[in-house]
Amino acid sequence: MIRTRRTAAVVFLTLTLTLPVSAATAASKSFPATVAFSTDASAVRLAIPRPTGQYEVGRDSLHLVDVNRRDPWVPTRARELMVSMYYPAYTGGSAAPYMAIEKARLLQGQKLNKLFTPEQLAGVRTNARVGARSVRGRHPLAVLSPGFSLNRATLTALAEELAAKG
Repeated sequence: MIRTRRTAAVVFLTLTLTLPVSAATAASKSFPATVAFSTDASAVRLAIPRPTGQYEVGRDSLHLVDVNRRDPWVPTRARELMVSMYYPAYTGGSAAPYMAIEKARLLQGQKLNKLFTPEQLAGVRTNARVGARSVRGRHPLAVLSPGFSLNRATLTALAEELAAKG
């Protein structure tokens, strides 16, 4: 497996496999997703709430490949995993996108596009910053996984909230 070394300050690791943040945050009363409803479905605007912790949030993504194992669903390919890491950070960097349009379009196969269009999901911005410098010090590690067939973006609001609290 290709191993990528990151600084010890990268304390948040979100392992996920494959939807909208509203599902992940609706169960939590401390930071519910903001959705402005309209009779026109294309006018619905999604937003991820601002974390309540003392730190800004940084995010990094890793594409891990294990060339010694086969993908259980596509045996002709090596096993791959996308990992999102959220960590307490200093202000800086650019806003991390919630989901790329190509990934949002994959939701059509799961019939999840009846709730939101791929364009709406791709237009959501997170509070996390790509390229943000991590806060020094020791912080706990939390591993989050939304489960089989759900997008790794599902737990974005929770990951940001935990990282912001250090």
